[in-house]
Amino acid sequence: MSFINEDQSWELLQHKVFGQQSCPLQLVEVGKKIAKNCGGLPLTIVVVAENVMREEVWENVSENISSREPTIALQCSKILCFSYDRLRLRLKPCFLYIAAFPEDSEIDVSKLLRLWVAEGFLKPNDGFKCLEDVGEHYLEDLVKRSLLLVSRKGPDGKLETVGIHDMMREICLAKAEEERFLFNTNSSTYFIENPCRRLLIHSIDDFWDEESRLRSVVISPRAYYYLSRLNLRSRHICILDTSMVRWRKHSISRFNNLSNLQTLGTVVDFIFAEEIIKILVHLKKLKVEYHTRDRDFNLENIFHLHNLEDLHISMHSRACGSRIWYHAFPMGLKKLSLKGVHFGWENMTIIGSLPNLQVLHMMDITVHRASEWRTKEGEFLQLKYFHSSLDLVVKWEMEKEHFPCLETLILEGARRIHEIPSGIGEIDTLQYIELKDCKRPFVDSTKQIQKHQHENGNDAFRVRVIDSDGEDVLF
Repeated sequence: MSFINEDQSWELLQHKVFGQQSCPLQLVEVGKKIAKNCGGLPLTIVVVAENVMREEVWENVSENISSREPTIALQCSKILCFSYDRLRLRLKPCFLYIAAFPEDSEIDVSKLLRLWVAEGFLKPNDGFKCLEDVGEHYLEDLVKRSLLLVSRKGPDGKLETVGIHDMMREICLAKAEEERFLFNTNSSTYFIENPCRRLLIHSIDDFWDEESRLRSVVISPRAYYYLSRLNLRSRHICILDTSMVRWRKHSISRFNNLSNLQTLGTVVDFIFAEEIIKILVHLKKLKVEYHTRDRDFNLENIFHLHNLEDLHISMHSRACGSRIWYHAFPMGLKKLSLKGVHFGWENMTIIGSLPNLQVLHMMDITVHRASEWRTKEGEFLQLKYFHSSLDLVVKWEMEKEHFPCLETLILEGARRIHEIPSGIGEIDTLQYIELKDCKRPFVDSTKQIQKHQHENGNDAFRVRVIDSDGEDVLF
């Protein structure tokens, strides 16, 4: 069964305890408290009901009931284990990987899918276009089985974040350790000799990996580290998921065994020195943040990461704000996200010429004067998703041939531009436009595009308008 709300929990508890009779009025308040503390898990409610058939024990149960109460936890755990044991073999590692995420966290689906791909959990299937599509299918299967919870969906109906019930997470952690799938460490100093392939680090000052078969290292996003304290010697590492790790200039050069690394993020003030580029030769995904001003981070060397497919660059406090971005990006990029970067719209050919680019985010771009943006034919040939704040753009000129594959357009805080290009409405593949905090003339011109699309029989085309408070505007 799926998870249920408080009202449904109370109805189920009443039914299991009293059958067709109503709950005595003096027990309603305490009964609702019991139902609420079951956390929306029908199984817990049923087990609790079997243990509280006598009215005199209700008050005590209401104060002490939780998914970790020994008797209830034991019975529920035995039943929940069946849900895992009956999973298809290919789904088991995907589920166990949830143990790598902190308790009560919203798990970013795109990140989870990338990790599954990097781990090799997903296999090609004739029914799906790419491995990410296979991953989405697996994820939906886990949700249908109530092993995972839906936290948030996007405007297209796809899952954006998922979660896991506390009791199910306990099962996940126990199975991951039992099967030596993933090892959790909270020790201040750790020396690894066990044969596990994946390590989750929650809190650690120093770490030594003595030639193990370690494949993946995930550092909890609730921690803050200096990589110079990590000594990784495994020849098998292909995933290093670091959250807000500061990389000193030569720290990564101490780890030549990271040549198989495919995923790296998020790192702070990363310096793209030549010796580092040579080590990260197989890197596919990279996320970096910059907080320091006026330093040379050798950003021009990004171009030499030839296998890079997914790149996120975020600059805070106008870091490097005085330097206009004119560097080339790796030609194999499929996804690019720029935030706070000083990038003139006249330089967009640098991005538009990327032959494989499908997803582009450009938010809070640093520009010093109002600009006009004129796209060119032969650019953005594969772009499907474009999300931008169009900073200081006062006019955007384009033709439908300039974005032949565009499916989703999200414009956020575009306050200087008064009209959406008419060519947008002629793009055959476009299915969705979202406007956040845009001026009324811009919204009105977008309405005309929606009207035109519907008149031409494209009833699936949608426009969503959101005001500055995040509320939907109906029109």
